[in-house]
Amino acid sequence: MMRKDLAVIFSVAVIVIFWNLGAGSLSSWDEGFYGGVARGILKTGNWLDLVWSGGRWSDKPPLYFWATALAMKTFGVNEFSVRFFSAVAAVATVLLVYLMTRKVYSERAAFASAMVLISTRQFIWAGKMGMLDATLTFFIALSIFFFILGEKKKIFLFLCPVAFGFAFMTKGVGALSAPAALFLYLLFTKKFRLLKEPLLISGIFAGLIIPVCWNAIEFRHYGKEFIRGSFVTHLFLRTTTAMDGHTGNFLTYLGVIPNKGRPWGLAGLCLIPYFLWRALNNKEEKHVPFICWAAVVILIFSAVKTKLYWYITPVYPALAVMTGVFAEQVFGKNTRMLTFTLAVISIAYLGYTKGVFNLDYSPEIKKTAMEIRTLPGAAGGMLLYGVGDPDMQFYLGDIGTNVGEKEFTDLTEKGKVLVTTRESIGNLKGLKFTELFERSGSLVVRVK
Repeated sequence: MMRKDLAVIFSVAVIVIFWNLGAGSLSSWDEGFYGGVARGILKTGNWLDLVWSGGRWSDKPPLYFWATALAMKTFGVNEFSVRFFSAVAAVATVLLVYLMTRKVYSERAAFASAMVLISTRQFIWAGKMGMLDATLTFFIALSIFFFILGEKKKIFLFLCPVAFGFAFMTKGVGALSAPAALFLYLLFTKKFRLLKEPLLISGIFAGLIIPVCWNAIEFRHYGKEFIRGSFVTHLFLRTTTAMDGHTGNFLTYLGVIPNKGRPWGLAGLCLIPYFLWRALNNKEEKHVPFICWAAVVILIFSAVKTKLYWYITPVYPALAVMTGVFAEQVFGKNTRMLTFTLAVISIAYLGYTKGVFNLDYSPEIKKTAMEIRTLPGAAGGMLLYGVGDPDMQFYLGDIGTNVGEKEFTDLTEKGKVLVTTRESIGNLKGLKFTELFERSGSLVVRVK
């Protein structure tokens, strides 16, 4: 039955996540931004010193950008490549949830949990977006699964912190929810003896090698700029202040999960106290890892002052497991048929009413960029000055050279196409140009 379950789950996950993946246009800000950084790797050939808009960029760990650059080498520079690694991670997470639930509970509960996850709105969205959250979620889930397995087979204790290392290389401190959840689990179960296991200790050292080496290299290259970007901005400021107006309170995500996590999110939240009661009253220890996982993710991101709804994505596998287990308790031998049917209905509903398969986020910007590419002389190289929109940067990045005010005079020549903005062009004193058109926030001129 396991093979049949996996075949069904894999097929559904691939269809849902990969359907229409390369269509439409990128979402601004993050998809265009991350796609532009990955494209920069191919353009410069430098896999360590990431670039954005012509300048050095070290705000985020590089794993997703490395994977996306490899996808671009394979599939070309397009929307599909930008979203590919997220999609792979999402499908892998669904399979992982099945294997994890089957190990701890039963095959029926495992099938139900996988169906719940792949029909959850925000998880589908994360898997179809060229962003970091689906990948982070996969490595957090993998780290926790390895720890669960490691209680019986110690070799998996070595792999647990290694998986955490990959999570850290995906989104930095956002990965800390994995060890925090596991520490809470040890506190709850009083299994601190596991911390003395030689394989776990050696795994911690192995898992830290790549993050430590990468941080050391970036600090050597960028110095204070790296500290300011990676730690001051993305650790301290996002934690202690609401950056870019993304504000909320400690209860924000308790509203996000039922809304963005339709149709299962509310059920998952309500089941946390239910399974906590089962764990405490009936001494059912098997529920504890998933309670700790969900609780820690919610608490950590609720404490962070900057609120973005996709931050909470790593909670959904844990909620899916609890929902699937409860579904088996309710539906019994009909669990597979009913959860599959409900999942299909949910996916159809989300596709029809919430547009989860519509990935056309910035059609006008893409259309404008394609029009710019057809201008006489544009294909031979154009200049980009003050173009802040990451989607425009992405769609013109292969033929456009980003310049600042200092470089502008040296690179400008008669007949050159310049893409800028109405606000920025005023900084280029003495520039003579013919205005071609202004659209989607970009001003396109030809230098006289």
